[in-house]
Amino acid sequence: MPAPLVLNRVREFTLCEGVSEDIVLTSTVGKLRFSDFLTIGDRVFYYIDDANGGWESGWGIYIDVDTITRDTIISSSNMNLKVDFAAGSKIVTSALDAKILQLLFECIVSPPW
Repeated sequence: MPAPLVLNRVREFTLCEGVSEDIVLTSTVGKLRFSDFLTIGDRVFYYIDDANGGWESGWGIYIDVDTITRDTIISSSNMNLKVDFAAGSKIVTSALDAKILQLLFECIVSPPW
């Protein structure tokens, strides 16, 4: 299975709430859209942030136009579990979590082989 994608300058809104399985993207905020790059079935890194201090970083699958699953949570404001988001608008971007970058740099500096 191919690695999840990281997309530059992608930024959209969502109204997802609770610990729903999917992030339904509702509109852009002056940047590119996930749909500009993804086709159904692509895996993608995402970061979602709300106005109340809740945030989540992970990867999911682009399962439908403007819909990404919340499959694998890497880190979050909820002890690295899915965040129970309140109602209201949130920003969704494509971003690589710092934990992934740290592992990558450790492998470059001290290869395991």
